[in-house]
Amino acid sequence: MLEKLSTTPSLSVGPLRDALPSVLSESLKAVANSPQAFQKIPAQFVSSAAGPGLLYAEAIQAVADRYGVVLGIRAPNPLSASLLREGFSSKNFHVKAKSSSTGPTAGFIPLNPAYSKVASGQVARQQRSIEGALAGGAKAVSLMLSPARVEELLATGHMAARGSGYRAEYPSGASAHFSIDAKGQVFDEAGPVKVLSNPGSDRAITADYDLFSIYPRRAQGDNVRPLRVAPMFVGNACEELRQRARPLLTGQPAFDGAQEHVDMGNIHRFGIAIVQALNREIAGAGYTGGNLVWHNDETGNPFSPGFDARDTPIFFFPRDRGSGETPRPRQVSSREELLALQGQLRGAGFQVEYSPRFGF
Repeated sequence: MLEKLSTTPSLSVGPLRDALPSVLSESLKAVANSPQAFQKIPAQFVSSAAGPGLLYAEAIQAVADRYGVVLGIRAPNPLSASLLREGFSSKNFHVKAKSSSTGPTAGFIPLNPAYSKVASGQVARQQRSIEGALAGGAKAVSLMLSPARVEELLATGHMAARGSGYRAEYPSGASAHFSIDAKGQVFDEAGPVKVLSNPGSDRAITADYDLFSIYPRRAQGDNVRPLRVAPMFVGNACEELRQRARPLLTGQPAFDGAQEHVDMGNIHRFGIAIVQALNREIAGAGYTGGNLVWHNDETGNPFSPGFDARDTPIFFFPRDRGSGETPRPRQVSSREELLALQGQLRGAGFQVEYSPRFGF
């Protein structure tokens, strides 16, 4: 069962099982203030009454158990789950553009930035990210939808039938009319709708699974990233001050010759092992689209905009090797909840990495 550290309903993964108490579970129970906070995880798919949840949860739990670490995953767009089941690949480290949150483009990376999940003030930045992906070898490919996907989008209200076509409203303010032919190809009023592929591929891509954090036991905690993450400005500052402070706000190599991993970013060796293990487990659970986890966790992102409560990260805790108990996953939805959880994890012997970009 996945429990939110808030007043919203918890997510259910099936029948509850009794669990013996442990130091970690008792610590987490104190945070959640829940009388039945810790149950073993019986299901591969975490679901909630509000809609689909995290696919391949069992695979993530298996890696947390094997390595004895706490893994945080940014809550992905639930609309990507059916695309992953259909075998669509996920976007890799070289595609920075955001995915779409609604309409026939939902879950994909649309070529038209107005169809993405960004607000109107971020469309220009999204356009630059799309252009960067194309310059790096990504392709614009035709958007094709299965009949099941069309039915899902209609049933969830992400597009509405209008005559012989469909209409969708986007966060950017765009309102668009679409048609879908018998082969499943999507068109708007300008012609075929295009979405991005990964560099070197002709397959449309959906959102990947983003690692939010890797919290090992203290004995495993001596992990050096190639770049030291620098702090960032908050609030307003004149350009002169920004220029003077720039050397202090730029990530520096952690040791001579250190460089980001070309395909995985600012990740340490232990993190690489975790990512590889996650992808093996997820493939073993049935995913056929290749890698689903691609790069460094957000804690090590030298360009992170800081903690965003809208990420609502989901944390997986390792099984207690003495009792065999597995605390159930926990989702946080605020800075305060995350700080409380981090404090309890430190008390339970985990190394919680500090992020200068978060400020905690």
